[in-house]
Amino acid sequence: MRWHHQTKLRIKNEIHGSMRSKTRLTCLVFATVLMTSALAAQTTPTYPLWHDLEPGKHAVGFQLLHVATAAEGEKRRAVRIGLWYPASAPPDSQTMVHGNYVEISPSATLDPKLETFLNESDRESQGRQFFDANADRHQESLENTNVAAIHNAKIDSGPYPLVLHSLGRNGNLFQHTILWEYLASHGFVVATVAQHGKSLDDPWMDFDVDDLKIQLDDLRITLDHFRSQSFVDSSKIGVMGHSSGAVVGLWLAAEQPDVKAVVGLDGSINRREGKEVFKAGLEKKTVAAPFLNICRWPHDEYDDGFMRHLKGDIVRIGFEKGIHFDFQNWPAYQAFAQATEPSSLAVRSLDEAKNLFVATARFTRLFLNQHLLDDAEAGARLRDKTVELSSGQASIQILP
Repeated sequence: MRWHHQTKLRIKNEIHGSMRSKTRLTCLVFATVLMTSALAAQTTPTYPLWHDLEPGKHAVGFQLLHVATAAEGEKRRAVRIGLWYPASAPPDSQTMVHGNYVEISPSATLDPKLETFLNESDRESQGRQFFDANADRHQESLENTNVAAIHNAKIDSGPYPLVLHSLGRNGNLFQHTILWEYLASHGFVVATVAQHGKSLDDPWMDFDVDDLKIQLDDLRITLDHFRSQSFVDSSKIGVMGHSSGAVVGLWLAAEQPDVKAVVGLDGSINRREGKEVFKAGLEKKTVAAPFLNICRWPHDEYDDGFMRHLKGDIVRIGFEKGIHFDFQNWPAYQAFAQATEPSSLAVRSLDEAKNLFVATARFTRLFLNQHLLDDAEAGARLRDKTVELSSGQASIQILP
């Protein structure tokens, strides 16, 4: 702001210390107005929770919907989907505030009891993002902050690449809304699939093959639904997932040859404890799609045994300082409120967590641009600028 302050002082001196022409003074005042407007545009983020992320050219729409298997009766399974997409919206369209996400109901609810259960779970999870003495105030501020999404905005004419998101085990539906808004603004349709067990009598999932295959089935249902939608380019399909969601995402890619790219966000494949589950779930299949493995690395529990099952290109981007939940919305919330819980600070600073989050979103988009939009320049930038894009926090390796 120093330059702006000096500009105002110069104008004051000219008014009181000289007899320059009215025309000259008018020009200076006009220039100052323009400069002030430009400065405000540069320093005011469009969406506060995005921090340094650059919006794309599209407005962002959001819908909550249910789809289901064709089977009737007890065998019919409803799947709850959050959908973010490039939207056609007037410039004065009202975007949501963050708290609206858990207030929206699907237009058609195929299983009311399931919807009630999942909504209550999301509300409980979304409502406890802060842990300091001012947690309630931070939470209220978060819930009233504008986000990019416009509820039920008209889907813009496509078709667009489809990216399925596989949640971490027992994760809430809105754990990574910022990334999904960001991708939608840059021309991707993103569908994230709510996670629950076999039934409401047994809704919680364990980290084992049988339970994770339930999530795999739900991803199949979702993929089948969107393949037939006119706004989706069914030849350009990607999958991404956080934690155990990365395991299921790779399983899906192994059986669906039209999946062109997979992104893991600190996926459980990287941990020794996940090795046998990942291997058993593949059932002698392999993954041909290229894989972007964004993770904590080097890491005491890291294990690269999964790589023998992956036949496509593997790009590993490692963050030495970070916690598992820095790959979700959480660090963006903490940086927004300038508040986090102490044990996380023992691993990384708040700025480091924010940089990790922002860089992860950029890396994901570049990788998807490369493999779903045939953008070779994006792939080259990912490889050449990774350190720069992460403020020096990330390293990159092309594997094996």
